[in-house]
Amino acid sequence: MNGEYYNMDVTPISHEITNLCLTPKQLADRWGITRVWLYTLKKKGQVPKYRTRGIGKKAHISFPLAEVEKFESEHFGLKG
Repeated sequence: MNGEYYNMDVTPISHEITNLCLTPKQLADRWGITRVWLYTLKKKGQVPKYRTRGIGKKAHISFPLAEVEKFESEHFGLKG
């Protein structure tokens, strides 16, 4: 199986894993900050790339896990 996951029809589902997204609450919890602070950072452009569904105040955003990990490695990585 080479580390890939399979669903019932035995096709690789690794593409599903790469499409995982975090909600703003999940990202705030991951970073140990409040959602209010996360939205403040978002307004300043200091968050990972995100997806928006909907329009206006009813819009929902989500952060693709791959973008979060990339952002974290670029901004939170230890510099030696």
